[in-house]
Order: sequence, then structure tokens, then C-alpha cells
Amino acid sequence: MFSNCVEEKRRCDIMTKGELDKYYKDLDAFETKIKAGFTGRLIKIEEVTSKDYFGESSQYRDRDGLKLTVKLNEMNDEFTEFFSKPDIRGLHKSKLFEFKKKYSKYPKLDMEVNVVFGADGFYQIDI
Repeated sequence: MFSNCVEEKRRCDIMTKGELDKYYKDLDAFETKIKAGFTGRLIKIEEVTSKDYFGESSQYRDRDGLKLTVKLNEMNDEFTEFFSKPDIRGLHKSKLFEFKKKYSKYPKLDMEVNVVFGADGFYQIDI
């Protein structure tokens, strides 16, 4: 983008119609991909507490859980997510239980999972 602006003796902060068309086409393709979601593989599973994962300033009480690291198949990117274990409040409030409902088993290394963008704009495992 803006690659030839100096040679063409035009302002570099203004895109040509061709550059704009390509930019919008790329954005549309990316939006379509985001809506479709991604796939990834679990590359690391660690037993942690919520304080370990979120830090001491976490507003949540300390809970046991798993830190899952996912590597995306479609691009060179990875992310981590905390999955709480069931506690006295019940199984239905556990992300680990939701994971098992979705994938019919608990997380295992090299397992393929679906990945979506959450409402906060970050990757998350689709449960």
C-alpha cells in the first residue's frame, strides 16, 4: 500500500482507487474468515490456578484449572486460555465441563479445536 507514492509524486497518505479497492477486498476476505472461525491444536496443557493465570490483582477468587495453549492451523499464531475445574457451585459452571460437552472428551495434547473471536476481540476456544 502506498508503495509508489513518492515515484508518482503524490501524497503518500492518500490511497489510489486501486489501492482502496484492494484494501477493502482484503478486509472483506478477512471478515469472512473471522466469521467462519479457525481451527487449532492444543500444544500445551498446564495445571494452574486462576491467580497464576490472571495474576494477583484478579477480581476472581482463586480456582483450580487448566491453562490450554492453542496453535492456530491457518496462521502462525497461538494463544492461551484458562479453563476452570468444577467446584462446589456445580459442574455446569465449569468451562472444562463445557469443553467436554462440545468435544465429547476432556482436552488432550494435539487435539484439534475450533477457535473463534470472542466479544473482546481475542481468540478463544469455541465451547
